[in-house]
Amino acid sequence: MVGIHLAVWVRASLAVHVRGLDTAVVGTGVGGFMGNKGAVVARFRLFDTSFAFVCAHLSSGQSPTAHTKRAADVAEILKRCPNISKHDVQCWLGDLNYRLQAGIAEIVPLIKAGDWGALRALDELSREREAGHVFAGWKEAELTFPPTYKYRLGTEEYGLGLQGQCSTANAAGGG
Repeated sequence: MVGIHLAVWVRASLAVHVRGLDTAVVGTGVGGFMGNKGAVVARFRLFDTSFAFVCAHLSSGQSPTAHTKRAADVAEILKRCPNISKHDVQCWLGDLNYRLQAGIAEIVPLIKAGDWGALRALDELSREREAGHVFAGWKEAELTFPPTYKYRLGTEEYGLGLQGQCSTANAAGGG
């Protein structure tokens, strides 16, 4: 996988209790298999609890239908690694490439005010998940931090997206 790295650290005293470590790589890029997009998966058991960690880099883009490609990437990863959903604990992280559906002029004041609820309402991933289009039935941790996005070079000011939108890189976790 090009540019995706997943490291799962376990306390030394617990390492002897890790069983069934398995990894997988799923490319979803060019032609549906290239490694510029996709996921790296690590699965294991710790005592009686099974874990699956998925570090993904989903399709980018801000077109009105770009979110459908991201949802298709998730579906393909789950199709090619069907055991992910069978684990007790499932964590998705990485560059999921979902966007905030508003212009930067609306987003920056919400960030400065720490209005995470208003930002979440604009979050494409949250909307798509709640509509059942992606990660249906999964839970996401409460968002208590600003969206991740590029800064203007040499400043602490958010940069503009291609269409004045900010992208988020939220991690979805659940099960």
